[in-house]
Amino acid sequence: EQVFKARALVEAALDFPEEEDVSVDLDPAINIIKQSREALKQVLNRAQAGRVLDQKPSVVIIGPPNVGKSSIINFLSGNDVAIVSTTPGTTRDIVKESVLLKDNVFSLIDTAGIRESDDHIEKEGMNRAYKELSQADLVLFVFDASQVNDVEPSFLCKRLSPETRSITVWNKEDLCQDKTHINSADEVYVSAKTGLGMDNLIEKICHKLNQLDSSEDLIFARQRHIDALSSVQKSLDDSLINLEKGVGMEVIAENLRQALSGFDQITGKTTTDDILGEVFSRFCIGK
Repeated sequence: EQVFKARALVEAALDFPEEEDVSVDLDPAINIIKQSREALKQVLNRAQAGRVLDQKPSVVIIGPPNVGKSSIINFLSGNDVAIVSTTPGTTRDIVKESVLLKDNVFSLIDTAGIRESDDHIEKEGMNRAYKELSQADLVLFVFDASQVNDVEPSFLCKRLSPETRSITVWNKEDLCQDKTHINSADEVYVSAKTGLGMDNLIEKICHKLNQLDSSEDLIFARQRHIDALSSVQKSLDDSLINLEKGVGMEVIAENLRQALSGFDQITGKTTTDDILGEVFSRFCIGK
């Protein structure tokens, strides 16, 4: 309704510039767009959180080859869903398994080991791993605890968006000579082979997943709704920029038309007669 009003103001300035009795102040349109953008931002945040709850959250396991990622997904799922081998690069495709841990249902995803490689199949596996990483709700960065001095976890951590939760998992703790490792809120030492520390890892995973649904006011939405609202947000951003730049009314009207079109994908059709009705109700056109 607010975007509808803003477009009516712009259309009035565009279609009836010569009417003596019509004075169109575009400041209200600017204020409406700013308020709508803020309201829409809040709706999208709540819809994204609701989307996480409506679908199973994704927990992605990623790290270098031969650090035990496949052993971890097998342990957590209770099934031999991934091939375990001492040969690096065994996992080349995405392995997904639905998992229930302490009333938390989620998709656990094993990915190809990340390393330098000239093998085009292995490269494709790594590209898919990065794609899963970018879409993850929770990431388990897995490294070899017995080779801790030979790895630099930041090369993977820096690919993570600031909003995504993560846990750094040091696997193969049973092979370490030094047993004085200290776990923290975002770091844990385990052995998927012996089960050492896996209860601690499960607790951390469940804690992180429970933090995802801490909002008391969520909106459950289909992905197409979220996509439509995102397109509305972009159109409103464009209209505000163009208004402040003093771009022609035709361009701004088109921005707002596109915004309403995004709403139409969810709520129904806004017609030209609706816009004209709003214009004539607000201004004494033709008198």
